[in-house]
Amino acid sequence: MRKLKSSVKTAVVSTLALTSTAAIIYAVPNMKANDVKSTDIGNKLKLDVEKIDRDTVKVSIDNVQDIPKSIQFSVKLDGNVKLANGESSIKDLIKPQVQARLASNEYQDSSNDILADYTYNQDSNTIDVLITSENSLPKLGNKIEVFELDLKASDKTTKQGGTTYKVVPNDKDEYKYLSVTNKEYSDLGVVSDDETLSLNTAPTITSSKDFIKIVEGEKLELTPQNLGITMKDIDGDAVELQVKDLSQSNKPVITTFSKQTPGLYSLECRAIDSYNEKSEPIEIQVYVDYANVKDLPTITRDGQALQTNITISGGDIFKPLENVKAVDAKGRELEVKVSTDKALELDPENDTTYVLTYTAVDTYGNEAKIQVNLNVIANKAPVISGVKNHTLKVGDSFDPRAGVHVTDEDDDIQLVVDSNVNTNLAGEYRVLYSATDSKGKTTRVQSIVKVNPKMSSINHVPVIYANDTTIKLGDAFNPLSIVTAYDEEDKDLTQSVEVVKNNVDTKKEGNYTVTYRVKDKNGATATKTITVTVVKGVTLASEIKISNKFNNLYLGASKEINAAVNKEADIKDIKWSVSDTNILNLEAKGNTAKVTAKGEGKVVITATTTDGSNLSDSFEVTVQDFKKDDVIPDVIANIIDTNIVTPVSGQGDLNSPVELEVKDVKSEDFTNFVKDLKKGNSKIVDTIETKEFTVYKIKLTKYRLFARNTEYYVELKIDNSLANASKYKEIVVNTLKVEEDNNNSNGGNTSGG
Repeated sequence: MRKLKSSVKTAVVSTLALTSTAAIIYAVPNMKANDVKSTDIGNKLKLDVEKIDRDTVKVSIDNVQDIPKSIQFSVKLDGNVKLANGESSIKDLIKPQVQARLASNEYQDSSNDILADYTYNQDSNTIDVLITSENSLPKLGNKIEVFELDLKASDKTTKQGGTTYKVVPNDKDEYKYLSVTNKEYSDLGVVSDDETLSLNTAPTITSSKDFIKIVEGEKLELTPQNLGITMKDIDGDAVELQVKDLSQSNKPVITTFSKQTPGLYSLECRAIDSYNEKSEPIEIQVYVDYANVKDLPTITRDGQALQTNITISGGDIFKPLENVKAVDAKGRELEVKVSTDKALELDPENDTTYVLTYTAVDTYGNEAKIQVNLNVIANKAPVISGVKNHTLKVGDSFDPRAGVHVTDEDDDIQLVVDSNVNTNLAGEYRVLYSATDSKGKTTRVQSIVKVNPKMSSINHVPVIYANDTTIKLGDAFNPLSIVTAYDEEDKDLTQSVEVVKNNVDTKKEGNYTVTYRVKDKNGATATKTITVTVVKGVTLASEIKISNKFNNLYLGASKEINAAVNKEADIKDIKWSVSDTNILNLEAKGNTAKVTAKGEGKVVITATTTDGSNLSDSFEVTVQDFKKDDVIPDVIANIIDTNIVTPVSGQGDLNSPVELEVKDVKSEDFTNFVKDLKKGNSKIVDTIETKEFTVYKIKLTKYRLFARNTEYYVELKIDNSLANASKYKEIVVNTLKVEEDNNNSNGGNTSGG
């Protein structure tokens, strides 16, 4: 590298100006074009000083953001040091970098001549620097590595290790550079770390141990002896050990090491002398092993030992893991698991004992296991006694509470009576009695109150049911075998029907007439005439079938049934009968019959042909009181309000939902009923629309702890002829959710009659 002497600086500048578009910065101090000030870029240059060894430092200029072609700056050796051998102690770093880049063809040109001037003023202890290039100055990132300085103490009486100094900016205004595009960066300003250095050799550190083994909780004193560390300082300075815990994010300096969690940990160790010179770090690993612990974990609830026998009442809230905690022998918290010997039902029908097993396992494999007996005393529903049906006359007095009592384990239980009986208006009323205990279990009982009109009330005319018929020539004919009669007040009047006209001649073909007459006990009379056709040949029925059979019916409920013979038969008349009229009342209306449940028991309903074919079809019905235990699930029974709906039939499962027929009630009352239904986690799973009825199939879900949930089903049947039918349907759809994945749909079938 060629070094510029002061006597030739001006000539060099002039030559550069003639041969290149660049110029040495200090040769053109008044240059204005393309001038960039510190306020223009907002980033100052940085003087970077790095200690290489005891008496050598490297000087660089950082934050040079553009591509430099020349640079100028000045530094001062501040302290009791000077260049060891004048300017010859300055080791240039620019030239080797340029040669390396030329060798690797990093420059577009084949040469890059460097002119540099390092001027050392021994009196001011400063170094003025001017460097210019043919092409550009090399930099790493934004840093230009300029030179290394060999130093020595100015005062020979001072111990070398105790000599301290700084390398700082001399004239901050002199820090400027020129880019390859001739843009001058001047008045940039400069910053430095202002670090105090010393003519001191850093100590060394070695260790004879690759790792150290301790057990969890053991305290390790971090001394050189315990870590197998040897520290040396050639200057004879005092040396101390510094250890950092690398397992912690802030890497704190520590003097002792202890961990409660087994595993492999790393320590960083350095030797530091009295002048704060630090050695290169070494890393020592500490393996923390498990201690030999045999003590079992401890399981507690609220800080106390687990009770092994707990008694609660049905319906009480019990959370098996609430406030339960387990710790190992060293106080570390563990996971607690609990299992039961059977599905846990906190509101069982009968007193039940469950065995709960609590388990906790520590990291040593020690297992604590505690069995707890949970005794759940069944909460019995309140008992309402003294409820009965009443028959009154208009004007009679009526007290719905008279003779009615409720008993329960709760002493202060209240009887709630919902009655709309108006003894001044004839009609049928229902009184609903209910009682709910402190655990939420409810009993409901219903009473039917009939208020009959006075004798001056209107009497209904009987109705005669008989159809035109065809008989075979020569057959016997009994006109009373094909007729029935029914009266609203007197009920079945079939036995009172008389024939007032009959001109049928079974020996002669033709059309004949039969006229019937019936009279009720109040004198109301009805007549009906039918046509009887006598023919030579009659096609007898080959089949008779009841189309809508069912298995059960609840007291007070009614259903209509239909029967028909095959279409080829000439005589399609049907005769209805029941096996026990004390259990079931049957009102025959031609091929349709209405049955009403009167008493509990089993009864057979039969439909028989009347053409002499002697064919019949029948089915058995069980009449039950839905209020009795085990007839229908409590989940369904507890939501039935007989003022709103009439339970008709069904067992409450998927294939036999409980049919609830909606009465003509106020919309507000029906809304409250559907909201109660929603509390059973209810969802609509199917909707069936017919001309007469709209039926919603609804699933109710009972959630269970440690067991599968139980599902129940009801069908809410709305008569489309009711005044509020549209409103009822709107309430159901808006209140109850529709199940999205309807795997439980019954395909559109319903048990509605």
